Amino acid sequence: MSSTSPTTPAPRGVRPAPTQSLSPACQTSLASIHSVLGFLTNAHPLKAELDMVKLIQDCEHENRTLQEYSNHDESDIRYRIAFVRIEIQVSETTIEFMQEALLNQRLPVLQRHTFPAIYMEYELRKVAQTMHEIQAKVAFAGNCFPLDQKLHVVTALNGALRHLVGTRLDLILELHALLLDEAVKKAELQRVREVHELGVAMIAGHGTSQSST
Repeated sequence: MSSTSPTTPAPRGVRPAPTQSLSPACQTSLASIHSVLGFLTNAHPLKAELDMVKLIQDCEHENRTLQEYSNHDESDIRYRIAFVRIEIQVSETTIEFMQEALLNQRLPVLQRHTFPAIYMEYELRKVAQTMHEIQAKVAFAGNCFPLDQKLHVVTALNGALRHLVGTRLDLILELHALLLDEAVKKAELQRVREVHELGVAMIAGHGTSQSST
């Protein structure tokens, strides 16, 4: 499924993190998160803008980490670890803002402001794939280190992954319920089936990833 992200500018006074030295995949991830955060800042400016400043600073820190290794081949283990870290950061940030929108019952407001529900669904569809890929990278990273360092590396990365998995599970269930409820209200029977199958796949994929950590 393809997705369309809102294209709103970054908040006032916040300079987007430089991306020109990063790999295309990393640039895409950062562009996506900047557009989402920028949109949510416009949706409820005060709190989101304060959060945005901190989150952009976090992304800039990750950018600097990646840029330190940008002259290395991408098989370089330090680059791979930095890339895993920024993938986790971007995923966590997206989920935090979606979760905040739900907790504050902002979802209808976000939809009225053209924040696409399809983007949320797209994020959810990536859960199983994302978790599987990150888990594989964690395993690869650990295997590239001497035995005495391997446990520390894998434990640190898996700790971040576990936090992300736990955060996503609650959100998966809540967003799935919202999507299903919307389809039922509109009597879109095919859509009900699709959303139900989506939920089963997401939860199954999530459970597999969680148990593997």
